[in-house]
Amino acid sequence: MRKSLLIISLLAGIVYACNQQDQTAPHLLSTGKLPTQVFSIDITKDTTLHTKNGALIRIPHGALSSGTNPVQLEIKEAYSMQEILKAGLTTMSNGQALSTS
Repeated sequence: MRKSLLIISLLAGIVYACNQQDQTAPHLLSTGKLPTQVFSIDITKDTTLHTKNGALIRIPHGALSSGTNPVQLEIKEAYSMQEILKAGLTTMSNGQALSTS
């Protein structure tokens, strides 16, 4: 009797836990964990940005529009597997996760 009560309680706990939305994961896996770089750019001129991790980003004049000039551009980079996982990033195509062999 006692064993069956324990099993029923355990199963009820599992069912309850599965029906609850996980509020922890969005806070643990977030792009907010990545360092931010902010660049001020003049949108009327061709601009090349060089990020801390070595990315070169070319922005031709007229590619961006804004009511103000210069504009602030915020960049977050995730190149290592650790950074990608920590930020909760995925690569998707047509709604399906991309994978490589």
